[in-house]
Amino acid sequence: MRVAPVHIMLCCLLAAGSAAAGGRMDLVVFPDGYQEDFTRYLTTNRANGKAQMVHIYANDGALHSADETQPLGQGAILVMEIYKAEEDAEGNALKAADGTYKPGKLAAIAVMEKRDWGHRYPAVDRSGHWGFGFYDGAGQPKPNDLDCAGCHNPLTEHDYLFSWSALKDFARNRGD
Repeated sequence: MRVAPVHIMLCCLLAAGSAAAGGRMDLVVFPDGYQEDFTRYLTTNRANGKAQMVHIYANDGALHSADETQPLGQGAILVMEIYKAEEDAEGNALKAADGTYKPGKLAAIAVMEKRDWGHRYPAVDRSGHWGFGFYDGAGQPKPNDLDCAGCHNPLTEHDYLFSWSALKDFARNRGD
């Protein structure tokens, strides 16, 4: 059977599109030193319903624009450390007194960066101007079969962020 070049190109484009939906680590790079340079504004259970707890950090650009504007400004970067929940002997996820899961092993680090991507990062694979990256605990690209944009795209009124209210509240109350 002979496969037409158009069919090969279509398959490659479809494969590239699905890979990009889980992040573009070539464009959204890992921000080395984020734990020192960014501010942790939220610790909570992950919004995906899994037994995971997250710490979310914001750079100064995100914090300043969260205090001033809606949506956040270009150059905003958020980093989410994703921890699997600690488990008891029976494999049940353990929770702290505040209801958050007790952090176990660091599973991944997700990065969102907001800028004008132009044609380099197709709009179908991002949420507005937010691009996504997914990394292991050492900051190396990690395979991700999740569709980041698919989960974030319904949140248009909150600049595509699950933590929008927490970020705005933190920025408003931080007192600098």
